[in-house]
Amino acid sequence: MITNATIYPMHGPRGGHNPAQRPAHVLTDRARRNLARMNAAARTLRTLGVRVLECRLDGEWPAVAEPSIRIERDIHRSFAAFLNAAGPREWVTVAHDGISTKSAACRLEGVWIIWEEPQ
Repeated sequence: MITNATIYPMHGPRGGHNPAQRPAHVLTDRARRNLARMNAAARTLRTLGVRVLECRLDGEWPAVAEPSIRIERDIHRSFAAFLNAAGPREWVTVAHDGISTKSAACRLEGVWIIWEEPQ
């Protein structure tokens, strides 16, 4: 048990200004597990030579409310090691202003990995 602890507000002990003025967040057990899985998957991707662009705990298609990692698909480098390590893929094509973008997603170590396929 901690006694006589000094608690400082997010803007620090000297009264500096935090422009974001965001409330403090407490990580739940679920959030900690998701963060650990996401970090492990990101390390694996980097080991496989895949460039990680973004990591999100809240995810996006198809990872709604789950961790996701957006990666870069480099057409000049082999993607085979990643594809062999990952699970089955899902595909979606989205058209915006006459331009179609094909996105793919799969799971790696329990985390959704998302990338855009070059057209």
